[in-house]
Amino acid sequence: MKFTTKTILITLLLGVICFMNQSCLKDECEGKSTYIQFVPIYKQVDEIRTDIKTEGPRELCKPGKLFYYNDFIFVNEFREGVHVIDNRNSDNPINVAFIKIPGNVDVAVKGNIMYADNYIDLIALDITDPTNPIYKARTTDVFNSFALDETLGHLVYYQETEITEEVDCTDPNFGGSWWQRGNDVFVSEDLAPSNQGGFGGNDVNLGGLPGGIAGSFASFSVIGEFLYVIDDSSLDAFNLSDPCNPVFFSETFVEW
Repeated sequence: MKFTTKTILITLLLGVICFMNQSCLKDECEGKSTYIQFVPIYKQVDEIRTDIKTEGPRELCKPGKLFYYNDFIFVNEFREGVHVIDNRNSDNPINVAFIKIPGNVDVAVKGNIMYADNYIDLIALDITDPTNPIYKARTTDVFNSFALDETLGHLVYYQETEITEEVDCTDPNFGGSWWQRGNDVFVSEDLAPSNQGGFGGNDVNLGGLPGGIAGSFASFSVIGEFLYVIDDSSLDAFNLSDPCNPVFFSETFVEW
């Protein structure tokens, strides 16, 4: 084949045009990404300080901490309350009642009094009859919320939702471990914290309570006349000289 000067010039021109067009193209890619969306949940004080009720048994859906006392097992339903399990026949434990305590994560028992967190408050219940607890007292504003908004109230927790969606690799958040969009926080599924549970380890006796045993993830412990509670970055102590009326005693910073 014979190449003329004109043919060569046209070929070079086409090559330059193709090269220029390619340099203007952007990388494009799509894929699926799974992450956990954390939506802030606010509660007004009147929503927090609702009546503590005992209901019929309900199914365990998101069990957390647990406490064994006097042949009964008290199992936390994460942020909702406490299941009461009759374990007098250990071969056939029976779910007998549910104590509705909004925001509850942990409990401890001294004598016949149960102590439980209710978001920012500590409550005391008489469990002489574990199937019919009696509300005794409330110690207010002793636990920290994440934040306080004058309009929305206390930021008490973040609702976790797993989301899988198509993503564009040109998104500045693509490949990141976490990012924020408005008030919502998004965390990579690999880094998201697991549910605080009470079934993951060996049980240990906390506080010398005759017959009282807490799970290994417990954040409540009764020792002598005091209830100690790990609350994020502090160790809170409550005086139990009057068991039915716990009194806030001290707060010690312990880092997170």
